[in-house]
Amino acid sequence: MGPEDQLTHLYTGSQINTGFIKIYLEEHYIPCIIRNDMHSGITAGFGAPLPGGETKVFVKKKHFMRARVLLNKYLKAREEQ
Repeated sequence: MGPEDQLTHLYTGSQINTGFIKIYLEEHYIPCIIRNDMHSGITAGFGAPLPGGETKVFVKKKHFMRARVLLNKYLKAREEQ
């Protein structure tokens, strides 16, 4: 795996918002990964739920610039609704 395949943080938000962003990016052929550390801790048995737990979206470095443009477009469209 080369440096262009390393994961880069793109967005942090609620689990609902990150889910929609994941779908949007994948519709534009950008694979991504969602990570929720709090959920992972609870599942493993050593975390406690906290309100406002944040979820992060990661993309490969080679897709980051295109993903960032698409994310900005997506967020702007949501603001205009």
